[in-house]
This record gives sequence, C-alpha cells and structure tokens, in this order.
Amino acid sequence: MDILNIADINVAEYVEYDTPDQTPVWAWIEDNATYTHRKNHDADNCGIWEFVVNTCCITDEDCDVSIEDVPQEIRGAVREAIDNGAAYILFHRGT
Repeated sequence: MDILNIADINVAEYVEYDTPDQTPVWAWIEDNATYTHRKNHDADNCGIWEFVVNTCCITDEDCDVSIEDVPQEIRGAVREAIDNGAAYILFHRGT
C-alpha cells in the first residue's frame, strides 16, 4: 500500500486580496484543480475556497502545465511541496 503525501498551501500567506475571485492566482489554482470543494463560492457556507491539485499535473512531461506556469507568488511553495514528495496540494485560505 502506498501512502500519498498531501501538502497544504494557505494562499493568503502569499497573496493579498479582499476576495479570492479578485486574484489571478486563485483563477490559476481553480483552473488546474483536480478536485473542487463542493461548497466553494457559496456565501451561505462561509465562502470556503479549497482546491486540490495533483502534482503530476504540474511535473509530468506529458501535461500542458509546467512549474513555470505556476503563478510567481506561489511557485516557490509549490516547488517545495513537489520537492518534498507531495502527491497533491490542497490550496486554501486558512479557513
């Protein structure tokens, strides 16, 4: 049995914004997410913003996305997660 590592990145530590939909960083994360939280964008449910990205979608040579495509603000954190063996990254805003 393989146990996969999941890193988490609190985007609010890297990007200043009033709401997540105001920043291209969150747009990139949402566009490249493998899974979405079922309550994202729902103001009645605390406005949760969580997305999970499979790191092979960034590192696999056959993918359309490379580490250089990751927004500069979070690229270092994404690279660190990948270098530490994370199979997935949970992007959130600390809520």
